[in-house]
This record gives sequence, C-alpha cells and structure tokens, in this order.
Amino acid sequence: MASTPSSSCKYDVFLSFRGEDTRCNFTSHLYAAFCQKKIKTYIDDEEISRGEKISPAISKAIQGSKVSIIIFSKDYASSDWCLNELVKILDCKKINGQIVIPVFYHVDPSDVRKQNGSFRDPFVEHEKQFKNMPEKIQKWRAALTEESNLSGWDSMTIRSEAQLVNKIVGDVLKKLKSSVKKNQHPFNQFSAFIQVILSYRFLLYSSFLQSVQSCKSRNWDEKSKQASFNKKEHDDESLSRDEVEMVIRKLTLFCSSEDEELPQKLGSAELSWLFEEKEPSLEEVRR
Repeated sequence: MASTPSSSCKYDVFLSFRGEDTRCNFTSHLYAAFCQKKIKTYIDDEEISRGEKISPAISKAIQGSKVSIIIFSKDYASSDWCLNELVKILDCKKINGQIVIPVFYHVDPSDVRKQNGSFRDPFVEHEKQFKNMPEKIQKWRAALTEESNLSGWDSMTIRSEAQLVNKIVGDVLKKLKSSVKKNQHPFNQFSAFIQVILSYRFLLYSSFLQSVQSCKSRNWDEKSKQASFNKKEHDDESLSRDEVEMVIRKLTLFCSSEDEELPQKLGSAELSWLFEEKEPSLEEVRR
C-alpha cells in the first residue's frame, strides 16, 4: 500500500453524503464546525439531479483529500452517485492509505453492512436497472460492507447532534495531526529507499569479497613471477590499504581519507566493519 504525501493533498476532508437527507441539517452543521477549526473540507454544493458517473472534479477531490467522511443516511443507497463516490473512496483507501470515517446517521450499521432495512429496497431497484452489469452491483455491495465495518460514529448512541459533531471534529483533528507527524518523520520519507539499500547490502558485501579475491589472485600471480617474495607473504590473509581503496573505487563506494582512517592492513574482521550497519543518531536523522 502506497501513502499519499500530505503536501499533495488539497483538502483535509471530503464529505460524502445524500443531499436530500442531510445537506440542510447534520452535514451543514458538520461542515461549519470543520470550517471553524480551519479544517479544509470539500463539500459538493450541487443541488441539481446528477447522472450515474461522478464528475472528474469530485473524483479529483476524493483523491486529493487526507480523510473521507461517509455519512450513511436513510436514502444514501438510493443514489448511484453516492455509491460511486463510495467505491472511489474505497479505492483511495486501498491505494493511497486514505483515512475513512463512517458516520451512521439515523441508520443501523448492520443494515448498511448487510444491505437490509432502508438499504434493501434501493438494491432491488439497482439490480433491475443494471441487470446486465452485475459487477457494478457487487462493487457497491462490497464497498458498503467494507466501509461499514470500519470504526466510526453512530448517531443512535450519541443522541445530541451537537455532541456528535464535536466528537467527529475532535476525531478528525487527532487523525490529521497524527498523519502530519508521520509524514514529517524522516524515516517515513526515506523508508522505501533505505529498504532497497539494505536489501542489496549482502549482495554488495559479496561483491566486495569477490573483488578482494580477485585482487589477491592478481597480486599472487604478479608476485609468483618474482623470486623475492617469501612464505609469510603467501600466508597473509589481509589486504593492503591500497588494495582496499582500489576495491572500494571498483565498487563505486566513496571513502574519504579525511573522514575514514583505514589501517594499513585489513583482515576479515576489518573488512566486515566496512559494511557494519549503524543506526543514525537523532542529529543525523534531522539533517
């Protein structure tokens, strides 16, 4: 799963709702509360009758939001538009890790999950209308089931609408702050890069050792042609500083003589030290 960086999100919250049910009451109160807390919220103000497909602007707004709030109300499932929004939100949750918060406004979460109660009859009509497109109906049903299983808010358990609005706003603020902290963490920004580097660590070390053997074999051949070498040189398993630096250059590794003081001879322990994984200090991470 890939996360959408906060900097690429135009909105903090996208509101998905059935206009005829909640536009002039609960949704308007929730939107006003978000605005008061400086939470940038996308709300579709169109009152006109809309077609089956969601507009490119709506699709872009969903993709560009950190949080989607789905207000399930009595006639939510009657709207093809709402159901298509729901599928798009679910896609963004799976692909971009978007935060999704369901709100059950005067409906039973179980009815949403199982398409019973006020959610049953609309699907009878949908199945007639789209009898040649069963995959569309299945997507809608699956999205309702999955989204209604998420942790959310139920107006039946919080009778005061003002209290429900305040709790939702507090929940969203908490999640947004957590998201900002996560995206600011340097390891979140570079984690994928670090994982790739570490996955090649063993391969790099193996290449280094192969290059060491190559250097020693070449030196052996050159020395074997000289009558002046002695037995001690044959049995020396360490590698000279010049040879190590040559191998490092061959592997395109960078080693500054000012920063790293290499000993004149390196054996297996010292060679392993070159590839030792060190945890960065806090100051190094901040830089």
